[in-house]
Amino acid sequence: MVVKVLLIEDNPDDALFMRRALRYASVGSFRVSHADRLSAGFELLEADDFDVLLLDLSLPDSSAADTFHRVHERVPDVPILVLTGLDDETVGAELVRQGGQDYLVKGQVDEDLLGRSINYAIERHRIQQQISNLAAESMVMAQIGRLISSTFDIQDVYESFAVEAAKLIPFDRIIIMVVNQEEGVAPIEYKSGGADVPGRETGDVLTFPGSLAEAATRRGEALIVQGVESEELMARFPGLSPSVRAGFRSFLSVPLMAKGEMVAVMNLASMSDDAYSDKDLRLGTRIGEQIAGAIANTQLYAQRVRAEEDLARSNVELEQFASAASHDLQEPLRMITSYIQILTEDYGDRLDGDADRYVGYIVDGATRMKALIDDLLAYSRIGNEPASLEPVDCNAVLELVLGDLAGAIEDVSARVTHEPLPQVMGDGTQLAQVFQNLISNGIKFRGEALPHVHVSTTPMDGDWVFSVRDNGIGIDPSHYERIFQMFQRLHHRSEYPGTGIGLALCSKVVQRHGGRIWVESEPGAGSAFCFTIPMVQEGGARDDSGNGRTGLAEPADRVG
Repeated sequence: MVVKVLLIEDNPDDALFMRRALRYASVGSFRVSHADRLSAGFELLEADDFDVLLLDLSLPDSSAADTFHRVHERVPDVPILVLTGLDDETVGAELVRQGGQDYLVKGQVDEDLLGRSINYAIERHRIQQQISNLAAESMVMAQIGRLISSTFDIQDVYESFAVEAAKLIPFDRIIIMVVNQEEGVAPIEYKSGGADVPGRETGDVLTFPGSLAEAATRRGEALIVQGVESEELMARFPGLSPSVRAGFRSFLSVPLMAKGEMVAVMNLASMSDDAYSDKDLRLGTRIGEQIAGAIANTQLYAQRVRAEEDLARSNVELEQFASAASHDLQEPLRMITSYIQILTEDYGDRLDGDADRYVGYIVDGATRMKALIDDLLAYSRIGNEPASLEPVDCNAVLELVLGDLAGAIEDVSARVTHEPLPQVMGDGTQLAQVFQNLISNGIKFRGEALPHVHVSTTPMDGDWVFSVRDNGIGIDPSHYERIFQMFQRLHHRSEYPGTGIGLALCSKVVQRHGGRIWVESEPGAGSAFCFTIPMVQEGGARDDSGNGRTGLAEPADRVG
């Protein structure tokens, strides 16, 4: 390889020495062009590309450091060796720090030293350029990563990405197509730059089979097409015909792969001949990996949003249906109950034993139906949105619940005790439903001993952990998850009455308060139903520090 050297030196003797030294150097082959003025050197730089410059600082039309700065500004990508005398060696060293590759002292240079210095300068400059390019690439890649991760709006992602990608890869036009291979189509989701191309705008649907995008996808990697006559190019890829007629000559197609699946194709086009290199192929692949991930994430986010919207709409409709159905079912149920009562009062003495039994079945069914409707109505009223929270004294809530359960407690000589309970941010009415259901279950599912239910609370990791513990029949661990589902019963209604909705209602309330609910139990040894509610500080704000016990009261018993 012949190294092209531009020597800018006004001293004829020094210039002759440099040219002869490079002619006979044993460390390479050099072709030297000479200029004795800076203006003449600029003319040669305009006419040809050089691998290196040998630059004398003192010229008839320029002097000292100004000479270097003018040349370096004109050709920043060409390495410069500064030629100095003994009296300005310090200047040469300073100019190396400012961007020169090296300096040589005239009169102290031989053939091989000069040749080696030139070769070293070229190699150092090449390495510096590589480092600089990699740093620039890394900065752009990092910026692309930050931009595409900052939003789920895919058009914002495309716009930001295109601006940054243009800093690394030359293109006059870019389009991104989301490909549907099953249908054989590729709708254009984004387009930027370049002349208008008929049928190649955002929203247009392209044919995928036989296209450049399909060829790149089939290869599984980026593909460059350039340096081909227009007619041949349009024959190979008919889909490129509109772009070729619009003046585009070079194309780079990059399949956008995310987790092994193609999500889209990015096509770059340039009006220059042979615009793309292996470097652009590599960069296109790197950029494609980032934008592919962004597209996949955006698609997943859009699917999630649609699913959440559908679920929210379905939940609203379900709640409306449950509420309406519950109300509508109350009227015929009241009619059945009323007429059964009339039948019993007016014709009771005419009914035989079987008829009395049948009437009993009807009354029992109507009673259970009413309980089911009431529970469904209560469940539907909870809703699925976050609860509207306010400071709630759990001691006061529990006292109200125990007042409502006084009859049931007295009937079975049950005992209900509780420790001091905290204040929480919550919905008092809904929390009362939780306490009532859990305490009622503790009384209902009793064993041979007199029922005892104890309510307590413990601080843990920023939450209050409430426990409603009983000494009843217990639950087999295999049923722990099942019991919190709607209509799930572990016992026949003849053994333990109920609708199977109570624990599902508790679970829904606790979730809306930002907590969770579970059971700890052993068959025959009672159960402890536990649920969490976030702590609050004084004044009602949530406390994430793990401190927050407020509003405590003295322990109380309720004994029937």
